[in-house]
Amino acid sequence: MSRRTPQPSAPDRQRGFSLVGAIFLIVVLAALGAYIVTVTSVQHRIPALSIQGARAWFAALAGLEWAIVKEKASTSCDTNGASFDVEGFTVTVQCDGMGGPFREGGGSPYELVRLTVTATRASGEDQVRRTVTAVVKPD
Repeated sequence: MSRRTPQPSAPDRQRGFSLVGAIFLIVVLAALGAYIVTVTSVQHRIPALSIQGARAWFAALAGLEWAIVKEKASTSCDTNGASFDVEGFTVTVQCDGMGGPFREGGGSPYELVRLTVTATRASGEDQVRRTVTAVVKPD
């Protein structure tokens, strides 16, 4: 006579299925928790970066005003390559001649210069940079 192995009863066969369901539930809840933490941290950084962007804009405007005053006093792009700090932002000025001389309606000739001012603040992955450009007629 051949011996047959007895078939496990229904409760014995389903015993491992609960473990699979529990592991799946734990993995899904952990992924959901990680996603919520990431979204929350990004939502806290956005207002801070927005404020830093506004501060960079005003630092660039301050640098532009400085460069305009300097260019009005001279005629040779003396501000080109100037760099200084404004409230923790590094402000750099670039001055480019636009050719010329220009003349309107038979008036006296004049030159134009393009001033490009960049304010930058870098701290880790939160880097903020704003650039402002103006065309100026030196006196």
